[in-house]
Amino acid sequence: MNIKNHQVSSFFALFLVFFMQIGVGIFTFQKSIAGIVGNDGWIAIMFSAASVLVVIRLIYYIMDDGMTIADIHTRFFGKYVGKIVDVFFILYFCLFASTIVVIYVDMVIIWVFPDMYHGILIFIMLALALLFTRSGFRTIMGLSVLTIFMTVPLLLYSNYPQGLLQVHNLTPVWNHSIRDVMSASREMTFQFLGFEVLLVAFPFIKNAKHSAKWAQLGVILSMCVYLFTYILVYLVFTENHLVNIIWPTLSVWRMEYLGISIWLLILLPNICMYLWAASYLGKRTIGWKQKHWLLVLVILVFTSALLGRRFFSLTEVQHVINELGFYTLYFYIPFLAVLTFIFKKRMRRHAKKKHT
Repeated sequence: MNIKNHQVSSFFALFLVFFMQIGVGIFTFQKSIAGIVGNDGWIAIMFSAASVLVVIRLIYYIMDDGMTIADIHTRFFGKYVGKIVDVFFILYFCLFASTIVVIYVDMVIIWVFPDMYHGILIFIMLALALLFTRSGFRTIMGLSVLTIFMTVPLLLYSNYPQGLLQVHNLTPVWNHSIRDVMSASREMTFQFLGFEVLLVAFPFIKNAKHSAKWAQLGVILSMCVYLFTYILVYLVFTENHLVNIIWPTLSVWRMEYLGISIWLLILLPNICMYLWAASYLGKRTIGWKQKHWLLVLVILVFTSALLGRRFFSLTEVQHVINELGFYTLYFYIPFLAVLTFIFKKRMRRHAKKKHT
């Protein structure tokens, strides 16, 4: 496969990061944040976004044009250990796709079709995802462009209860400790996850090294969306009330049926990109054709989604994903950055010796 025929312009990094970060978490995140820092939740969101900007810089430092995370693993860990770590990332992406499916299906059953069997919804979502993912990276990115033009208007121009907004709910500012703010920022990890697909999609972005500013702009846009939804919900509900609401955003949205239905179109490229990243990484690691990997992984995601919804609660699923993502972003990627620094330093030293 000639990758150049499947590349997108560097500014598409903005869409890639944005649509991967705006998913099902936007409907539930206020509850956990408010339980820790209350009216200072907006500060925690900004702290979390700032830390993600740093992680993105580390990713761009680690990656080279034309390389994926599989190449990085081979460089540092060797062929066989590198493949083992690659398998972790394949399962990592599949787990995230499964989590999105489970949370969205829960939302549909609770708010729209309470009598529908969840397996049917899971099958429909994954069938659509398989259809779009088979079309390739550029098709998924084209679909993702629609998300930014659907998400913002859908959230901004909804029928919110303007008459119930209580501005004094946000005061006093910074009445929680820095430790609480950091703890709440950690809880925000789940909402900002998804941009790690850059580790696989890097070769498919033209002049990828120069797309960092666009990726960071995508994080800033995501932060603005989360700030808007958090502040809006907090202006409507008191803190004691908010911590007991499972779906705070839906509770003030007042367009559940239309909004939840349209949100499937916003989540589709999210699921597709996780499946694409996992299948492409499987192709690079083991060597099967990507379409074969894709079919196997869709079956895996379908099975895990069925079992996940049956045996685990929504809170348990989000907690596991949050912890896994937190350690991947803030421990593993910095670890790779340190190895990259050592590697590049040795390469420069070797180059100097060669010229002398």
